[in-house]
Amino acid sequence: MPFTDLRFLLLFLPLTVGVYQLLPKRIRLWFVVLASLIYFWLNQPFYLCFFVVFILVNFGLGLLLQHVLQKKYFSQYIFWAALLFNLVLLFGLKFLVENSSEIPNLLVVNLVKSETLPAIWIFPLGISYLVFQVIAYLLDIKNEITSAEKNLLKFAGLLLFFPKSIAGPIQRYRDSVDELDFASGTIDRTAEGIRRFIRGLAKKVLIADVIAQFINPVFNQTELSVTTPQAWLVLIGYAIQLYYDFSGYTDMAIGLGETFGLRMVENFNWPYISKNVTEFWRRWHISLSSWFRDYIFIPLQFRFRKQKKYPIQVSILLIFLLTGIWHGLDWHYIAWGLMLGIIIGFEATKLGKSLQKVWQPLQHLWTIFWILLSWVLFRSPGMTFAANYYKALFGLQGEVIPLPFSQTIPFPVAENSVIIAYVAGIMFAVPLIPWLKSHINSEKISPLGIRILRDIGLGLILIYCLGLIAASGPMPGIYGQF
Repeated sequence: MPFTDLRFLLLFLPLTVGVYQLLPKRIRLWFVVLASLIYFWLNQPFYLCFFVVFILVNFGLGLLLQHVLQKKYFSQYIFWAALLFNLVLLFGLKFLVENSSEIPNLLVVNLVKSETLPAIWIFPLGISYLVFQVIAYLLDIKNEITSAEKNLLKFAGLLLFFPKSIAGPIQRYRDSVDELDFASGTIDRTAEGIRRFIRGLAKKVLIADVIAQFINPVFNQTELSVTTPQAWLVLIGYAIQLYYDFSGYTDMAIGLGETFGLRMVENFNWPYISKNVTEFWRRWHISLSSWFRDYIFIPLQFRFRKQKKYPIQVSILLIFLLTGIWHGLDWHYIAWGLMLGIIIGFEATKLGKSLQKVWQPLQHLWTIFWILLSWVLFRSPGMTFAANYYKALFGLQGEVIPLPFSQTIPFPVAENSVIIAYVAGIMFAVPLIPWLKSHINSEKISPLGIRILRDIGLGLILIYCLGLIAASGPMPGIYGQF
């Protein structure tokens, strides 16, 4: 049940927010945990026991690690055992999901009720985010940055909190510890959270999903058949779709966090205005990139500098290799991570740093060019498709034989809604609205009038989004698969 499902928007969400606001503060935590368990049960009832056991085991491991912290060697064994447990769990599940057709039908969740189709593994909802949250929690205990949580309900509330289950962000315990009673959700915070949620919903439904319907037929082709201009048009469309899909889900999650009294970390900061690929990755999926920076890159660099063995490029390449693996065990994700690692490693060299002195539009062009090329690997179903797509981008694909329109509909015919989504996607990928706000003379305009108009506009946008979802159905978020 994604956030764009009418059952969520018209039933689950209003009920949970309404009941939460009516409850006394002392029992709101209980309600949030219960609502999150119900959400997981509605999405994946067959995994509910799995999530409960996952919570209990890691809660116990955190307490045990805290208890033996002064016994250095023993605490190291406990930490590495806990780390191994979580990593084996995460990547074991990824392996099972991505190789489901080759694995015997043992303990497999048969989601396809058909004798002609194989049983398939389905990925536990948000497990990649949960495992990284737990590892950060355990590392912070080990490094004495924070203490282990002694309240099982608070620990479960943070990990299971349903708004971040589909696409994050990766919420660290130390950033949330003061609000884990979920008691500070006021009417004002709820109103602001709902506004943020509607903006995220509009990003997803009005821009990302509209473009997705246009470009998905291209990526679904068995044999790629596009001209060079079409290949670039589709790739730009995917760059827009991915940003608005992912950041839209993040906005919805952060908005719901405010509604329930939990301030969640930001995950995007206008990435497409970056002047180099390094900066892009400081602005894109911030909770993941900062996780790798704080828990792997900085300790690794400290050790390498102490040993005076390896240049910074080795650490960068390793971090982005792991970033690719986090997204999936397929070769195209690994190649995507390595490609980014090579580019960012180059930008850390003396020659790469000299790019900062060139004309700024060229810096932006450099960034967009490499990010677009990297999205080919990220979106492609495999390495062969990616290689063919690169050929199409640079006119090396040979003669293009168009497929019947019935196989590619609606591509390549762009309806007005698609054109508007492209234009809006490009316009709002830069901080246009913050710029306008800073240049509006607030003395001549009533703040109350602006707020009323804003809320009316958001209400109309919500109604329009609901109408589109009712007409075409919800589309799952891209990052839900990770």
